[in-house]
Amino acid sequence: MKDVSFGYEANRTILKDISFSVTAGNTIALVGASGGVKTTLCSLLPRFYDILSGSIQIDGIDIRNYKLTSLRKHIGIVKQDVF
Repeated sequence: MKDVSFGYEANRTILKDISFSVTAGNTIALVGASGGVKTTLCSLLPRFYDILSGSIQIDGIDIRNYKLTSLRKHIGIVKQDVF
C-alpha cells in the first residue's frame, strides 16, 4: 500500500497518504480502537471500495489489474465480533 488516500465520499477523505508493506509469506494483524479504520483498510484489499489515489499492490501488481473474482478468491479476512 503506497500513499493511499480514501474516502467514502469524494470530498471527505478519511485516509490520507497511508503507506505500509508486508513481506511475502508474513501475516499481519490490524488492531486498535473502534473507529480506527481497521475495517476500512481490510475492505480496500479485496476492492469492496476503490481508493482515491495511490496504489495497493500484491506481488508488485496493482490490485486494479486483477480480475475481481480472482483477487477476492485469494484473500481471507477474519473479523472480530464484539460480545
